[in-house]
Amino acid sequence: MSSRDPGAILHGFDSFEGLPEESGPWTKGQFGTNGRIPHTEDPRVRFFKGWFNEVLPTYSLPPHEVLVINMDADLYSSTIFVLRQLRPNIKQGTLIYFDEMNHPEHEPRAFDEFIAESGLKFRVVSADKTLAFVMFECIGEVAER
Repeated sequence: MSSRDPGAILHGFDSFEGLPEESGPWTKGQFGTNGRIPHTEDPRVRFFKGWFNEVLPTYSLPPHEVLVINMDADLYSSTIFVLRQLRPNIKQGTLIYFDEMNHPEHEPRAFDEFIAESGLKFRVVSADKTLAFVMFECIGEVAER
């Protein structure tokens, strides 16, 4: 996190146990840290340990000007859960960054479903050449559903 914005806050959510299931190129437990939460001296950073379905239902967003969601959930099931859980907070101007858009059965599938059911419209803000890393901005709700 840059020290240029002292008001910026980063809340990270992870089990720190790795993936809960095997899927595609990933194995169960991959990306784990043996349950260890990363240490940081930055008071603006806070980690919430646990599975998304355990932690997010009781989480309250802090006041913010712009909500930026960094989706690194990897799996379809995790990604769709997070998007649905955060739906009430996703408004015009919200940014959502995905880091696995090159695995169509996971993040892209979840985001497509979320767009269809949420009534929200998004535009691409940036993407890398492989289209794996893509950031979207919410531009509002669909006028008629």
